[in-house]
Amino acid sequence: MRKRRICSTRDALVADCYHLDSRRLTWDVQFHRGFHDWELAEVAEFLALFYSQVVEGVGMDEIVWVGTPRRVFEVRAFYHSLMVIQGPSFPWKAIWRLKAPLKVAFFAWCTVLNSILTLDNLKRRLQIVVNWCCMCKKTEATVNHLLLHCQVARDVWSMILVAFGMSWVFPRTTLDTIEAWKGCIVESRARVGWRATPLCLWWVLWCERNMRSFEGEETPIWSLKYSILHTLFFWVNGRNCKSLGDLLDFVDSLKL
Repeated sequence: MRKRRICSTRDALVADCYHLDSRRLTWDVQFHRGFHDWELAEVAEFLALFYSQVVEGVGMDEIVWVGTPRRVFEVRAFYHSLMVIQGPSFPWKAIWRLKAPLKVAFFAWCTVLNSILTLDNLKRRLQIVVNWCCMCKKTEATVNHLLLHCQVARDVWSMILVAFGMSWVFPRTTLDTIEAWKGCIVESRARVGWRATPLCLWWVLWCERNMRSFEGEETPIWSLKYSILHTLFFWVNGRNCKSLGDLLDFVDSLKL
């Protein structure tokens, strides 16, 4: 239905458009013309919206925003009113509130949103590329394959799970992984390292993927595992690993 004034008078007040008889609300809305048959459904919807509003008290007309308790317009409240949440909410705390560099948190955020530039995402942007995984060299390099289901990724995931003394069934997507990972109950001494592990592992795998793709160099799997543990140790402790003994003590502290 085309936008139109609901009242015949330009300066009419809301109080002029309704009547209260024994606490029963009756609207007296005057339109400028009659309605066509195809407009009746929209008119009924329009009037249903009117009757769904509760008129409280009397007094001067004023503009209020019902999205906040103070009835004052706020950009945040308007933003949330526009959001349509379907399924579980985005696990932003499991990404942004960790002991990890900001660039890694941003990378993990893009990963969970399936937006990092893997070969399948490049093809969606009409880039002509041969889509194959440079890590296992067996299948297409999607985000979930590269960081979860690739043979190289499974090897390093298995190593980190053994370090924590955990058994794990791999979820289908990175989003499911973050959701399941943050839902695990771990002891306080290992909690910081546990929460930062997915981001650390994804970041090291992504750096290895880039080195293999653009520099043609391949890191041995044992060195890749050591890099993950060393990076996780550095993030959690906030200092460089001075000796192998420090790193071994850190790995022992991860046991759940």
